[in-house]
Amino acid sequence: QQKIRNLALSDAAAKIKSTFLQLIQEKGEPIDPKSMKIYLPMPRQDLANLAGVSRETLARIMADWQDEGWLFWEGKYLVIADMEKLDY
Repeated sequence: QQKIRNLALSDAAAKIKSTFLQLIQEKGEPIDPKSMKIYLPMPRQDLANLAGVSRETLARIMADWQDEGWLFWEGKYLVIADMEKLDY
């Protein structure tokens, strides 16, 4: 059961990363060569819907990435401090 859960979270993480890459192409703003920010004034539920995951799954995965230090919120901006982490 743990293996299935890990696989599901891996798939969800890929969906979220893909959504972030799409949003970066549409409205990303470079901070430096490794970092981008995206203005996202939408509720987290809308972001989860865009990615095709539940709000809870989005929150869990993004919390993990925040703990790893490469993604964080700055007001309504989502900051991706290490773009290489989105390369999956």
